[in-house]
Amino acid sequence: FPSHDTSAGADTKSVNVSGTVTPAPVVITVSKTSLTNFTYSNGNGPAAIQSFTVNGSGLTANIKVTAPANYEVSTFTGTSFVGGSSVTLTQNAGNVSVTNIYVRMKKDLAVGTYDGKITVETTGATTKEVSLSGYVTEATSVSVSATSLTGFEYVVNNGPSAEKSLDITGVNP
Repeated sequence: FPSHDTSAGADTKSVNVSGTVTPAPVVITVSKTSLTNFTYSNGNGPAAIQSFTVNGSGLTANIKVTAPANYEVSTFTGTSFVGGSSVTLTQNAGNVSVTNIYVRMKKDLAVGTYDGKITVETTGATTKEVSLSGYVTEATSVSVSATSLTGFEYVVNNGPSAEKSLDITGVNP
């Protein structure tokens, strides 16, 4: 646009000025790059909850956090945890403030290893990933043939007492 500057006794000159406004870069930040040791024994899931944080700036769209198969994510923890395959973090004036993302390995999985990656993405930003690893172990059972052994007695200097026994068996299929 033209700009005019005048001074007494000076000639008027026009100078054209142009420029570009560059928007702020779109940035997503995650606090961790991996969460490990999600585990439970068969029939006793889900795994304990772990967490990381996400925030963003310069956003033109919301941030989507997506869990891989066999995992679930939530913005709530403890008894309020409501797991799903993804959560959306709503941007406000181009920002998402630091938000806790809670993760757990789903219940009812077969014995085995479960690895995957959570993706954190939005328009115009480099997608971030959080690697996950966990496993489900065989259930273990232990049986004992008696709950107590009693009657161990003898007269002083006339021992030992009679022997008693119990059977302990374990199964780790």
